[in-house]
Amino acid sequence: MSLDGKPDPYADLYAWSTSAIDENPPNYTSVVCSTHLSLFFQDHAALAIATEASSHPAGLDALYYQPWSWAGGGLGNMAECPIQKCIAGAGIRRDSLTFASLCVVPQCTAHDLAAGDFVDVMAKASTGAKDAILGREYTHIVERIAHLNKFLGTGWICGDFVVPWTIWPFGALFFVLAGFSIVAVFMASYISRPSTTRQKLSERNNISASLQSRGDVTPIMPELESEEKKQEMTLILEVNDEIWQDEKRPDSPNIDASLEEQETKGSTFVRAFDIFANFRELCALKSPDTVVLDGLRVGSLCWIIVGHLMAITGSVAGFSNPKEVYPPTGYLAHLSGQLVISSRFAVDTFLIISGFLTFHVLNRKLQPQNDSR
Repeated sequence: MSLDGKPDPYADLYAWSTSAIDENPPNYTSVVCSTHLSLFFQDHAALAIATEASSHPAGLDALYYQPWSWAGGGLGNMAECPIQKCIAGAGIRRDSLTFASLCVVPQCTAHDLAAGDFVDVMAKASTGAKDAILGREYTHIVERIAHLNKFLGTGWICGDFVVPWTIWPFGALFFVLAGFSIVAVFMASYISRPSTTRQKLSERNNISASLQSRGDVTPIMPELESEEKKQEMTLILEVNDEIWQDEKRPDSPNIDASLEEQETKGSTFVRAFDIFANFRELCALKSPDTVVLDGLRVGSLCWIIVGHLMAITGSVAGFSNPKEVYPPTGYLAHLSGQLVISSRFAVDTFLIISGFLTFHVLNRKLQPQNDSR
């Protein structure tokens, strides 16, 4: 324990959650927690705030509208709690819903709240409260939450998990790599802009010279130039530029040879950090062979987003109309609701498509430069 009376976060890294507990929870509440609970009931202001900040469940009926069907809503006013916030749920399984919060003294860990005698210890400590009515109300809240939590078997989470972290060597290495990446992106993006402009001008000049050599375009002197000739020249250049861009597509048979001739190792390095070039590559259509998968990809992602949005809304703020959302009478009791909330299966669909696309891209990149093997 630290000098200020709070538990040392490095003394027991697993005290913040009951996830490390096996099937049998601890039988007894720690002496430190019991002592500070007695002092807590002597502080009327802290007890009143903790009572209002905690959730107010209405018995096992709340399970029908998992997780909210009581006054106060959601996880209580956790921002109002000046001491420690403990959440009932998600302490044993990741997929378990958090359904209530308790504002309690920081000396009580998640293991203490999961102990078999915690409610009795709390009731005994409340006998010395300055405000007996407020003490009984707080004890009654703790008893209901503990009863629900024991029924669900989802454990407790108190505070945050503290990860021991040192700035050397991992912190310094992270900042060096992050700084190098930022500088490289800015430099590559700045260097590539003039070369890109010169390349476009050179390409247009080559196209114009090619057209003139074939007799498609007649040189026009500036003093004889008219608006109609300007429009015609622009149209010809745009059409031929589109043809040239089509020849530069990745599925063109000459793309590998042309890129090999034009790019050097230095330009390849610059292009790797060029934010403009990479953004164009990201937005470009790479291969029409995989276009048929776009609808399935977008559909699965939208499914995942909607399902997670419902889960996050239910785990953080709660719905204002829980009876219309949760079973046994709400939307989730029907097939359409189950399809939405079961969007975790769409993750498998998305991963399968991503794996296929990864194989497709690697197979295309690893193809030999010529047709001979």
